[in-house]
Amino acid sequence: MIFIEKKYDLTFVGLGASNSLIINALYSSHLLQKLSIAVIEPDTKSKNDKTYCFWANPEEVKTLHLSALTDKSWSMITCNSNEITHLAPVKYYHISSISLYDHVKQILSQCNVDYYRESLTNIEWRPIDNLICLSTENAKFQSIKVFDSRPPQWLEAQKHQAFLWQSFLGWKIKTSEPVFDKNVFTMMDFEVDQSDATQFVYILPYDNNYALVELTRFGINGIDHDYARIQLEKYCREKNWNITLIEEEQGMIPMCSKDIKQRSIHTNHIQTGSAAGKVKPTTGYAFKEMAYHSVQIANSFSNIKSFSKEEINQSRRGRFAFYDRILLKILEKNPDKGKLIFTSLFKNVDSKLVLKFLEQKTELKEDITVMMSLPKGIFIKQALLDCMNRIQPLLSYLFPLLTTFLFLVLNHWGLNSVGLFLLSVGLIALGIPHGAMDHILEKPKNKKIFGFVSGYLLKGTVMFFLWKLSPLIALVLFLIYSAWHFGQADFIQWKLTSEFSSFVWGLGMLLFILFSHTDETRYVLSQLFNDNSLTQAFLNSSVMGVVLSFLLMCFSLIQQRNRWLTISFITIILLSFIPLLQAFGIFFICQHSLNGWSQIKERLHKKNMELWEHSLPFTLGAFVLFLIFFTNKHLFWKEQIGSFFIFLSCISFPHVINMDKFYRKQKITG
Repeated sequence: MIFIEKKYDLTFVGLGASNSLIINALYSSHLLQKLSIAVIEPDTKSKNDKTYCFWANPEEVKTLHLSALTDKSWSMITCNSNEITHLAPVKYYHISSISLYDHVKQILSQCNVDYYRESLTNIEWRPIDNLICLSTENAKFQSIKVFDSRPPQWLEAQKHQAFLWQSFLGWKIKTSEPVFDKNVFTMMDFEVDQSDATQFVYILPYDNNYALVELTRFGINGIDHDYARIQLEKYCREKNWNITLIEEEQGMIPMCSKDIKQRSIHTNHIQTGSAAGKVKPTTGYAFKEMAYHSVQIANSFSNIKSFSKEEINQSRRGRFAFYDRILLKILEKNPDKGKLIFTSLFKNVDSKLVLKFLEQKTELKEDITVMMSLPKGIFIKQALLDCMNRIQPLLSYLFPLLTTFLFLVLNHWGLNSVGLFLLSVGLIALGIPHGAMDHILEKPKNKKIFGFVSGYLLKGTVMFFLWKLSPLIALVLFLIYSAWHFGQADFIQWKLTSEFSSFVWGLGMLLFILFSHTDETRYVLSQLFNDNSLTQAFLNSSVMGVVLSFLLMCFSLIQQRNRWLTISFITIILLSFIPLLQAFGIFFICQHSLNGWSQIKERLHKKNMELWEHSLPFTLGAFVLFLIFFTNKHLFWKEQIGSFFIFLSCISFPHVINMDKFYRKQKITG
């Protein structure tokens, strides 16, 4: 690698539409001329590989610095051979990709630019220099700001989310006769084969005998190009067009309601294009939002007020995100309904309102007008499913808090035995099984189960002998690795990354549960230590312990500012009002075990029943040990709780080690 001791003001990773528009906006605002620039782009961008279109009024085109780039516009629209509609005051504008590329090359030729004709291999923030360090295969340099247009990475889809492709093959054709109205573009013509997807033809007439005719597919799989060519030939033949093929273009655009995995490493590392969420999930339209984003960036350079939310939608949240999710899920599950949905939309709603709706600028009453034009049954059904699928994860996060309220009520009514029964069921159904799957976490191929069990028992035995040698050291170690494990599981579930803060949270939470139940914890300690001075020391420090553990939890809460952490904080405080056994049982089963189960299920891509089957042998083994413990006439729970505490620490020690390895491995690979 060649290490270039060079620092740039700006670096553009990729020179596609999004970064090209940013360069154009910065140049138009006279902000580029004195800056040093690096461009990382392996492609020479010398081909006309895309067609960019957007609807806007003439004033917007000027505001977005696009007047010099637009080479064609249409004032009328038709869909599926319906009547022609005038779009005024907006027009549908066209920009060819080669025009944009050439324009940007011309701009950069007047600037201080270095080109790196290769791909980015690494990017990292260096706080010591207050700079971003970038590496390619053959170079390494630094930059103050970076605009990164690499494609996004998507988080795993939830039940209510979908991922489709908008794929297309377009022909620029000339016909022997004038067959097009050059003022009217066809947004969707569904009189083509649907092929278990949603397919339509899109026509942009540049002249009466010259047009782009494009077959577009909304589907899980991209369109096959040989198939698309056959369908385009058939379409032109059925229209009786005698054509000459001038140019061909193809592409794929993600139509996705999944969440984008944020890769920005610093505020000066700016995601652009699809990674910045600028692609409308249900249409694939992105150019206008990217143009607005570019002007916002230019305005931020020159301290000009940014656009309002009405002018640009930066977030894919709210009711329009809900509409997008519903439609994408329908197209994913029922691809044969796409033709009916879009045909009904353009047939029953004025095209100008449709475009306004697609641009997310309608009011709620206009949304209702659009929705009433669509097939109601399938949309209502999917809307209900969407709500249920979104509520389900929320309930899992609220489950510990709701269970705590239930136990407060049960105890108030004197139904403590009902609470203990529920905890016993939870322990058998979830608490024990969640820790009985260590043997499958690393998927050992050559490691026999005997070796795994032997290693597991050996770790537990080491912990047991430590209790015999020094109960105090064993207790401290048990509290430390338990706090680490509890905090680690919670933070991974809540998508928080600070290991230090997670340990502080786990320690504060565990100590608060213990110190807030002084008498019960004192009794456990009296079973563990013959020296009453340790028990007395605990009693003397219980108030300070409550305060300290409370402050530890507050530290994590303030540092992370996470709503699920806040809800858990409230739950832990409420647990201090119920007995220790119930309090720890609620936390262990309803929060820790539930989180651990869902994390293993997600990362191993297993169903609940599959996990049950994997955990069954070790669950039965643990259950037998518990039965022996509880049914032995010589043992009594209250008198042997210290022994049970030691037993619990011994079986949890190897589990914590295995889970930590599992989490770290998943962090590296996932």
